[in-house]
Amino acid sequence: MKIFRFHCIIVLVLCILSIGLGSCKRLTYPDLDKPDPNRPGINDIVAFNIDITQFPEYKDGDKVETNIVPDKDSVYVMVPWYVGKLLRPNIEVSSNATVAPISGSVTDFSQENIVYTVRAANGNKKEWKIALKWLEEPEPFPRNETQRRFEGETPKYKPIKFGLWGNAYSSGSGLGLSRSGNATTGYIQNNNSGPDPTGVHTIYFVARHAGELQLALAGRTGSGGTSPNGEQINVKAYINGLPAKDDNGTTDYNHSYRLIGKTTATDTVTLHRIIIPEIPAGNVGVQVKLEIRGVGLRPGSGNSSYYYRFYELWLNGWATRGDQGALFNGKKTGISFSYATPRDGIAAPSIHMNMTAPTGNMEYFYTEVTVPPGGDPLYTYYMTSGNGQGYAGIQTNSATERRFLFSIWAAIEESDPSALKVKYNPKIVRVCNQPQYRPGITYSVFGGEGTGGQSYLNVKWETGKTYKVLLRIRPHPDQVRFPNSTLYKAWFHNGTEWIFMCEWRRQEVLPGDKGVTQSTVKGPYWYTSAGHFIEDFNGQMGAAEHKAYFTNHWFITDQGQYVEPINYIFTGDQAQGRADVAGGVISSGEYANAIYMRSGGYFTDYTSFTNPFTKPSPAIKPQLDLIALNAMGTDDPSVDSKISPGERYTEK
Repeated sequence: MKIFRFHCIIVLVLCILSIGLGSCKRLTYPDLDKPDPNRPGINDIVAFNIDITQFPEYKDGDKVETNIVPDKDSVYVMVPWYVGKLLRPNIEVSSNATVAPISGSVTDFSQENIVYTVRAANGNKKEWKIALKWLEEPEPFPRNETQRRFEGETPKYKPIKFGLWGNAYSSGSGLGLSRSGNATTGYIQNNNSGPDPTGVHTIYFVARHAGELQLALAGRTGSGGTSPNGEQINVKAYINGLPAKDDNGTTDYNHSYRLIGKTTATDTVTLHRIIIPEIPAGNVGVQVKLEIRGVGLRPGSGNSSYYYRFYELWLNGWATRGDQGALFNGKKTGISFSYATPRDGIAAPSIHMNMTAPTGNMEYFYTEVTVPPGGDPLYTYYMTSGNGQGYAGIQTNSATERRFLFSIWAAIEESDPSALKVKYNPKIVRVCNQPQYRPGITYSVFGGEGTGGQSYLNVKWETGKTYKVLLRIRPHPDQVRFPNSTLYKAWFHNGTEWIFMCEWRRQEVLPGDKGVTQSTVKGPYWYTSAGHFIEDFNGQMGAAEHKAYFTNHWFITDQGQYVEPINYIFTGDQAQGRADVAGGVISSGEYANAIYMRSGGYFTDYTSFTNPFTKPSPAIKPQLDLIALNAMGTDDPSVDSKISPGERYTEK
């Protein structure tokens, strides 16, 4: 009887143990705690766990279910719907064995099966396949609706990986920060051998939804992180220009990381997460800015020439949901950033404001432009007066130089034979003869973006002041001597008086040249395709906001009638996935009814492209003495070698 009771107690204890182990949702193997080197089990995964309490959607009762199957070298893991794809699992393996990737390192679980290699002390290894499955999001949603919203689909997103070559800026003392490569294989790099407290790489993007955002930098160090201390970086984060907060909601985001063992372009440095707040009304998202700095001395001698080199920023988490942002792997995301395009992503997006011209022959186009304070970063072109064959506008060319530019394109291509260029390049007919301004005007023929005639005036225009521009375009009055030719004039008002720039003649390609026949010859022209644009012509000023106001648009017909355009459409180069473009009509204030245009700076009150609108009328009709304006300048080739001989004509 005692023996029977003893056996019952043993059975009862085993039953309790089996129930307890079953509630852990994973299988365990007693032999693995003390493996026998001569038996299987020396290179097994014992436990696989993911901390899901880090996610803002977590609530008591949520859990990870793990099933370890040694005979199939597999681990099956069931996780809640909100768990991201960039994870740092905690892995236990057999005694004296190692696992790669190491426990706690960030891993991309967007692929179907992720392989972990467990190597025993005697060198034997086993490759384990880890498969994650995401549970469906429950309905209805019992969690805090201010933390996240349902967007009409289960968020089973792959991590977003965007290249830093097109999304990062270098600034500081210039002691070795750089961007190299191109939009698909490029990287950012710190070449310094020592600390540079002012050198910083800045990364911008726009998050379009609230929630948890996971981050990782993909890249390597110059030494491969083989030093005992490794290279280090410091990362600060900002949201809408203010320091982002850590998870505790009170401490500013400011963390340093050692780059140990980072030897390839796909090695990752897992950063602390950011909680994206609710999106303010009237905005498409919030601006997120990351600042990366090198910390400390680079280890020892014999290392590579750079301190760190990062290729990509990886993003995951609930804040990446949605489809209003940039493309990644052919699909829209909830993050706006620059994706790989032929155009450099760190340029401010080029934006255009086109207007519908009235019917009839438009001969003049008048407009006024104001660049507000802070809207004038270097290397910006504010086109005031676009037309079908050229443009005019103001530029910021350097810290000490600003220009009014007036250019006319040739009817031929830059690659055409020299003889055609001599024949068809625009000819200067009339130049400025105002002695106080003529020395500051340059006339030339340009190339690089086609070919044509260019004139520009060095003028120190200022922000907050309004400047007037007038262009005249008409068929040449002597079509016998100058067939299919058009004349182009421009004036710039500097706030005090009108300055005459010059007059160009452009001739269309005539029959017999470039395969042109009598039925296909073009021109001459009246004023066509009026509009504005803002362009970052340096291609690296996208972190700054470019802004201008355009007012008092007027056409003057060949009969002298003033006609105001009121219908406009806002377009651009689609911003390479960025959201910092805006244009429309100012509704109130000092510049009420003006057309505004904004680009760059990663602002978030975005305006969609191809959105037609009507500007309120009437504008203020300008007082122009066209007879006096057209009498300005000289057509005497003896006073200026730039004037083309034989171009004098008589009005008819």
